[in-house]
Amino acid sequence: MVIREMNLSRRVFFSCSAVSEDSDNRGDDNGVRGAGELENGDVHDGCCYCSDESRNYGTTAINCRRGRSAFVVVVLSFLLAALPCSQPLSAKAGGIRVEVNVPKEAEVGATAELKCEWTINGTLYSVKWYKDDHEFFRYVPDNTPRIQTFPQQGVYLDRKANSENSIRLTQLTLNTSGQYKCEVSTEGPSFDTTYRTANLTVIAVPERGPEITGLASHYAVGENVTANCTAWPSVPKAKIYWTVNDDLMSREKIIEYPEQVGPFRGSVSRPEMPEILGLHLEAEPRYFQNNDGAVRVRCVTEVGSRRYEIERRVLMAHVNNQRLSAGDLLRGGSARFVPNNFVVVLTLVVLFIATRTMMTARVRTASISLTTGDIRMT
Repeated sequence: MVIREMNLSRRVFFSCSAVSEDSDNRGDDNGVRGAGELENGDVHDGCCYCSDESRNYGTTAINCRRGRSAFVVVVLSFLLAALPCSQPLSAKAGGIRVEVNVPKEAEVGATAELKCEWTINGTLYSVKWYKDDHEFFRYVPDNTPRIQTFPQQGVYLDRKANSENSIRLTQLTLNTSGQYKCEVSTEGPSFDTTYRTANLTVIAVPERGPEITGLASHYAVGENVTANCTAWPSVPKAKIYWTVNDDLMSREKIIEYPEQVGPFRGSVSRPEMPEILGLHLEAEPRYFQNNDGAVRVRCVTEVGSRRYEIERRVLMAHVNNQRLSAGDLLRGGSARFVPNNFVVVLTLVVLFIATRTMMTARVRTASISLTTGDIRMT
């Protein structure tokens, strides 16, 4: 430790650095600091370190400029008083605890309430809110007015719902997304400051759920099944999945189309072009092994934490190993088995009736001819 002379005509600053006992549980980038000053050789009972007009927090080094040699005695007295108390003051300086409650996700046009709960050992000086490190809200109990707000892109405050512990954001837009920080400071002599951050993401949900197109209601075993799933515009873009009987379809059975780039509309920059994902597979017997014999084809889309899905049921076609006619499908008729023996019997009956009718007609014609001949002979 190096002790140097000080100039009595200059001010000497002191500061203390400490970390809260609960710093590990207070989120990202928490910080605590304290500062004060000495003037004309005054001695501060709770000093952790001093320097000449310097605030290099977090060190115990002594760096005082040269001056009159008589001031060395004052410096020694200062050190003797400060060293025994430096560690306890560091613990006390970390007496602020801050907890923030920020929704992870919100929809465009909605409202979001951001809460900041804190406990302090001392007198509150200020509570400040930042978005992406830009201050937009300040609460100072000793000021008039106590609340001040500052313009920030995407931040619209409900002035009637703001306090030292909570603020309310209204008319959310995509620009409202970002990192929000609540910073709490106390009065002197410690001037401690602690903060905590949390992220808010604003999403634009689709106007309606997904749609399945190109999928028939009946397929025969071995036929190719093709369909498309359309997810309507959203921010962020929807993630699309295909499942068959709750089994996720692999990439080999998926058709990925080129990304469609379209214009943007409105203040939320919502793309107008939908997302489309295709399905292509062969109708295998194992797909029809459910209790009801139906295949459940489902399209699932995800936008943020929101999940949307649509399901279609597909049946097996059995009529002579061919698809049902379009008329049967439109009438909603289900596939039916037609026994071959019944067809044979029906055909024989028709042939028998036709043969008998023809024979009866021939006998009647011959009878008429004979009767006519008899009349002529008479």
